Amino acid sequence: MMYLDPVQEESIIPNEKGILEKRGAGFHLCSDFAKKNLLYIPWSDDYLCTPDYSVNRKYLESYVLFYIKSGKMRIQYEGKAHEASTGDVVFLDLRKEHSYQALSELNVLQFMVNGGTVAAYFEYLNASNRPVFPGNSRISFLFSSLQSELASGTGDDHLISLLVSEIFCVLVQTKSQVVSETTKQAMDYMDSHFAEPLTLDEVADHAALSKYHFSRLFHRETGYSPMEYLNRVRLRHAMHRLTSTTKSVESIACGCGFSSSTVFIRAFKRETGGITPDRFRQYFSGTPMGLSRTN
Repeated sequence: MMYLDPVQEESIIPNEKGILEKRGAGFHLCSDFAKKNLLYIPWSDDYLCTPDYSVNRKYLESYVLFYIKSGKMRIQYEGKAHEASTGDVVFLDLRKEHSYQALSELNVLQFMVNGGTVAAYFEYLNASNRPVFPGNSRISFLFSSLQSELASGTGDDHLISLLVSEIFCVLVQTKSQVVSETTKQAMDYMDSHFAEPLTLDEVADHAALSKYHFSRLFHRETGYSPMEYLNRVRLRHAMHRLTSTTKSVESIACGCGFSSSTVFIRAFKRETGGITPDRFRQYFSGTPMGLSRTN
């Protein structure tokens, strides 16, 4: 337990239990353009707290990113308890009931984040219902840069949006690195056998799991269902063959594991926003429209 000396006791901010010092930027007045088009931060702060610090909210129309510079905190979110410590990142949807408290002397950066793709990133990153992410040196640098930009008093909304977006990208990379051996083996199997008429049952059997258990595990760790992942592998190979060979669309569809050219074309157009395989080939191979490609 941490004991405060008289000087520390006098320095605690009135009406804000457990907060020794605020060293952050506070409120940031974003431009209308930022609110409509960018990721923006209306408020941020750098708190130095005692173990008495705690917050219990039911609803706030925002998301929040915490970066723990030192110490440890507990987060209660959607009925589950989580702990985060030095170097960790916490990402919460404040519209849901939540609480958090310091478990030791705590120095934490807090950034309310709105706009842009924040909701989509939250849904993607929180697929496993665990709002705590391990940090790294890149994350530390990005949060420090974000804090400095906001503290300047004239923070550039475009740079702020870029820094938040990069933080999300690094968190996604961190999340994608946590893949079990079972999922990795299944991915390797699909990568090697994509041209075959694989079924979910066959891939699950290879992973030595029930179809239901395997599908949940795979989606939690990759963000895709097994068949979505297999389809993406097939499309990636098909795109390469369209631009590097003169094989017909039908031959490429068959060689990449699609059951028919119709199924292939439908999947291809869905992935590329309506572009057909023929048009894709003409564009990326440099072949003028209406001409055949020769070796």
